[in-house]
Amino acid sequence: MQVRRIAGALGAEVRAIDLNDGIDIALPNTLRHLLKEHQRVFRLLMTNFVRLARVVKRNGGEINFEWPKICTLWQDVRTRALLKEFKIEFCYPDGCSLGVVAERRGEKGQPIRKTFAIATSCKILRESFDEFKCPGVGVHPHHARCEKGDTVKPGNYTQLFCDIVHNSFNL
Repeated sequence: MQVRRIAGALGAEVRAIDLNDGIDIALPNTLRHLLKEHQRVFRLLMTNFVRLARVVKRNGGEINFEWPKICTLWQDVRTRALLKEFKIEFCYPDGCSLGVVAERRGEKGQPIRKTFAIATSCKILRESFDEFKCPGVGVHPHHARCEKGDTVKPGNYTQLFCDIVHNSFNL
């Protein structure tokens, strides 16, 4: 089972898998400490982000951020509260339509479908990204997997991605 393999790679032990309650994994103390530290830093960052977001909105600005679509922090109670407070909406452009390609040997230049999850209070930004979906198998018959070697560059933000953001804000 995939979960047991991943847990084993982390040096963890899967104690139980319950389809209703999730997965119970016994983490080694070093990983447990690291996880707690990451959670502490996230709480601090989110608290400060919300403070800043309130100032930005008070002054007529927009709130925007991007995390991977599969990021578990989208479900965090602090994140959900932020999304609700600022009436933030999502757009999910596909990386392949924005020029994201593999850099590693063997698949270099192949499009990567990596779907971005962009949270924004800016209608123009959301609408600008909404049209960027994979053009389909006629144009992209094969997608490379998005792997570590391809995500080292800052978020895989292409020039087109950056241009869309800047044009949305008339920068």
